[in-house]
Amino acid sequence: MASRLETYNATSMVANFSAAVPHSVDTAEDLYAVEGASWNDIGNQLVYSIGTQMLVAVVSCPLSWCYDRFVKTSTGAGTLHVLKNKVLGNAYVPPLWPYAYFPSLLAIANCFLSALTVYFWVAKTYRQTVDTWMMNVEYSISSFYILHYILTLMINEFSLRFVASIDSVVELWSIVPLLMQGTVTDTWLSCSYIRVYCLYRYFKCLLQLGYNPFELSEVTKQLILSVLKFLTMTITLSGSMFVFEVLGPISGFEDQPISTGMGDISFFSMVYFMLTTISTVGYGDLSPVT
Repeated sequence: MASRLETYNATSMVANFSAAVPHSVDTAEDLYAVEGASWNDIGNQLVYSIGTQMLVAVVSCPLSWCYDRFVKTSTGAGTLHVLKNKVLGNAYVPPLWPYAYFPSLLAIANCFLSALTVYFWVAKTYRQTVDTWMMNVEYSISSFYILHYILTLMINEFSLRFVASIDSVVELWSIVPLLMQGTVTDTWLSCSYIRVYCLYRYFKCLLQLGYNPFELSEVTKQLILSVLKFLTMTITLSGSMFVFEVLGPISGFEDQPISTGMGDISFFSMVYFMLTTISTVGYGDLSPVT
């Protein structure tokens, strides 16, 4: 009886979560044929994301030279560099108030939209499809991400160090798959859950900008940062595990275990055994006999 009740409660929770996102699929026009998931789709997303990052790196080289040559050194255009540092800041020094008001609004918007992107990703894992309205919303959100990325690239003076940073990787690898759904790839699955890192990153930026309308104490700020850091780690690892489990083994890379007294083992199963042992989890499904 207890088992049936637990099953019913779990099923009800999933159904309620899926129903929390409004959708209508009465006609074929209401729903894109974006369903299913495969390693080919994820591979295409990664290839396009890496290609986009390489393209940004190539374009940033001449832009960085032009910025250093004409904006920083030229007497007439030097004021533009000063104005940029005053209003937007640079890679090392944030702008001061009241000039920090505009970057603070951008950071708040990015926090909210990043949380919405992660919510949509979780919702799609329960529905295994993408409605037209959700896809259009994500296209609009991605447009904001692109404009903000270009602005951030300008703040960092088109530095290759920024292009290769984890911040840039997360931005591009979460934007490109959203733009590809329904066009290049027909899958609801993506890596946009890594956008949760941006929630942590831009909240930290708000603190660095001095934005504190609720007059939070330093202890409260650090507590919120710790919670967001833990949330980032949890969602990133959970999302990655979900993707690997849904897609299954990569064709041609299946594990080939060897039968021993310990059971069927391989190098990767030994890595799994050592991780569960070191972390004191110790499932007991593998145990040495020598």
